Amino acid sequence: MVEITKTTGEKFTQIYAGDVWKTIKKAMLFIER
Repeated sequence: MVEITKTTGEKFTQIYAGDVWKTIKKAMLFIER
């Protein structure tokens, strides 16, 4: 189960990494203001 979870997590990260970084950057800019 752990290995399957890691593989799924890696795929999830690869697919959504771009959107996640955009969201984080927006949040950081919003917090700085």
